[in-house]
Amino acid sequence: LGRLLYAWNISRFIDNLNRHVNALVTGSNEQNVTFHICCGLAGGTGSGCIVDVISQIRENIPNIEKIIVYAKLPETATPPPATWVSNIGYYKPNGYAALLELNALSVKAYQPYDVQGRKEAKSGKVKRMLTDRGAEAFDTLYVYSNGNNSRRILGVENGQLFQVVSDFLFYKIIGRKRVTNVGINFENPNGNAEENVRSCRFQSFGISRIEYPEQEIHEYVQYNLEKQAMLQFKYNNWSDTGFIEKPEDEIGQGYAADLRNDRNGVFPKWRIDEEHLMLSQKIVDDNRNPWLTFSEDRNKVNQYKKVAKEKPKTEWIDELENLCAKRYKESYRSVGMLEFFRNQKEEIKGYASHIRGLIEGDLFKDWGNGDKSIVEIEKFLQTLIDVNETRIEKLGEKQLKKREELKEKIEPKIAENRGKWNKRGVFTSLDKLLGTHCDLLKRKYQTLTEEEGFNYAQELLRKINAQLRELHDIIISLKTKITASLKEIDIAINSRCNRDNDNKFADGVLTVKEYNPEVIQVGTKILMKDDIIGKENARKVRTKIIEEIHDDFPDFTKMAKRMLGNHLLINVFEDVCGNIAVAVMEKMKEKHVKVNILEKISEKYGDNDEALGQYIKNQLTLADLLIQQNSRETVAYGGAGMLPFYVIFIPQWQDVTNFRDRFITKCKNVSQYNLQVANNYRANEIVVVSAAEGFPLRYLADVERLKRDYDAKMTDINENQHKLLLHTEGDGSQFPSLYMDRWDEDKKEEFSPYLVLAMAMDCVKNDFLRDGSGKRGYYINDDKRTSLKHQTYRNVIENISEEEAEKIKE
Repeated sequence: LGRLLYAWNISRFIDNLNRHVNALVTGSNEQNVTFHICCGLAGGTGSGCIVDVISQIRENIPNIEKIIVYAKLPETATPPPATWVSNIGYYKPNGYAALLELNALSVKAYQPYDVQGRKEAKSGKVKRMLTDRGAEAFDTLYVYSNGNNSRRILGVENGQLFQVVSDFLFYKIIGRKRVTNVGINFENPNGNAEENVRSCRFQSFGISRIEYPEQEIHEYVQYNLEKQAMLQFKYNNWSDTGFIEKPEDEIGQGYAADLRNDRNGVFPKWRIDEEHLMLSQKIVDDNRNPWLTFSEDRNKVNQYKKVAKEKPKTEWIDELENLCAKRYKESYRSVGMLEFFRNQKEEIKGYASHIRGLIEGDLFKDWGNGDKSIVEIEKFLQTLIDVNETRIEKLGEKQLKKREELKEKIEPKIAENRGKWNKRGVFTSLDKLLGTHCDLLKRKYQTLTEEEGFNYAQELLRKINAQLRELHDIIISLKTKITASLKEIDIAINSRCNRDNDNKFADGVLTVKEYNPEVIQVGTKILMKDDIIGKENARKVRTKIIEEIHDDFPDFTKMAKRMLGNHLLINVFEDVCGNIAVAVMEKMKEKHVKVNILEKISEKYGDNDEALGQYIKNQLTLADLLIQQNSRETVAYGGAGMLPFYVIFIPQWQDVTNFRDRFITKCKNVSQYNLQVANNYRANEIVVVSAAEGFPLRYLADVERLKRDYDAKMTDINENQHKLLLHTEGDGSQFPSLYMDRWDEDKKEEFSPYLVLAMAMDCVKNDFLRDGSGKRGYYINDDKRTSLKHQTYRNVIENISEEEAEKIKE
């Protein structure tokens, strides 16, 4: 099924392959390319694809230097992880079937069909791959599993095993090029197959590390700095232990009292006081066509009073009313009051956006200066929105009050005063009646204007609140991002410099850390309490965030647009705090930067030669091959055995006791195998790599265990289905066996008819032996009269050697 999936996507595979190869060749100016293929031989996809991946690369790419495969075997030393769906059924049989095919591929007994469907020109049949008898399918194939040859077990489900494999790849590919002993080569497979059918291009490896975890310590300090900066970002709550969380319901409790006052100092600045909301004053001051405020505008009536007095006395009030009405309808702010407010309704959206910008700009400055946290801004905005909702209701009440005042007080008084004017006598003071009428008209038209203004203010404030809700949502999204990052940071901190997560020999973890995590934890906590470090760190993060917005007028909206939906926001925390962490580590009492691992080991074992030897022995055990040998195959059946070699990557270090040379000498004395030394360019670690080169798969106990599951499937009641699903072609019987023919019980039973025939032909007799013992027994009737050492037919069958049996059969 994995092969079907691969074949379905073969065109994409070839296209991507060519694209990467071309980029590599172009970038390096080297034509020869080495391929490293990592796969698993358990679930089905890897075991189904690996044969085709190798053959397609070999036949489609020119100038191949090497093809090296790293194949994980199904777990045999432990059960597969219980949560893996593939831990039943074909999990282990898949692995053995893939090994059978890879071996056949290597000895040129398998030439797979081209899954691209390309055909031979003459026959019209789909062509076979790897038909060039001189070309190797692959140069080397590393096999590994989760149990090493010293019975150390590695975790699979938690990725522990794959970390070890990636370390090996790094040191084999990259690390080897950076050491002084560049002649070390991990690929020396035996090109001569056993009996031409069992490939010896298989290898295995192991790796362990002793390290002073400088990177881990750096990350621990960095993540604590990141957490502090994030806590400032979110809460801005400083304490004796640094920035800490604060219950969100305690934040912003005084905001409502400040904002309920319409004369709040920020309201005029943000254009949300009544004067601006009602358009008594301009919201956007463009210095063109200046407006008179409502109160200033009412004084225009005084001018009309003078103009009216130029008319005959009997026309004064009529003229005054006509002038006021004309201004109200036609010339108030050039267009008349009602037309003015109608026109301004088209500007509401723009005004609301402008006001949001004023509010957001100030709040962003407060955040950028470290005066307000994101939660404080969230609470402030929510409070402002709530206060505005209350203000909208009050504006409506004021509008209604103005309407009632006009109807119930002002208009009746105007009518009353006009009545007095109409009934005036000889002694009536016309100036006084005109003055009273002028004051009443002032009140009337100001009230009419204010009524329209309150109506406009309500609508504008609703639009402003809609804008503020959008801003509030953006603030929430930024807070959510930081909240999620804080959880991730806590996980990252807890997984570093933690004694519970530290490595011990017994659990099979292959990295041994030489340090005291409690010292790091205590030292980091002390530094996080330093308000200069903590606040300066948070300030630098904020400054960098603002720079990354790339705008002359940054705000939260632009920050969210630039940084949400990607990793940029969190990357800023990482970059800034990562740089600060180095300086912070140098302030700790103990040295944590540029520490040489040999110095740490010397402090523990420098005076105890026996303890140092045991320490090194344990490390070599951890670095043992990630497979388990089958001693019966490597010894009893004529195998040469697997002789691993070790390479120790060790840094330079000079001290008066010459500890480095003592350490190397002790490694060579403890090791029972070939051991080479290379200079590690990383001062804080010693890496031990083991490798075994050029052995057949029958040497591995892991393979024999997989064979049992495979054989069980192949003899199951559904064997035809199993054969179809397990192999990329045929039922597997056409491939060479991974094992030698053994002289076992079945073979002996097969020999028994030959012994009966040999007795009938006198080739084997039962008579007195000519060895001076006086005993009778079976012997081969030749010149040597080779004794078969037993008197009964059954005993001869049970104990005859393969060599004797072959002689009788001949």
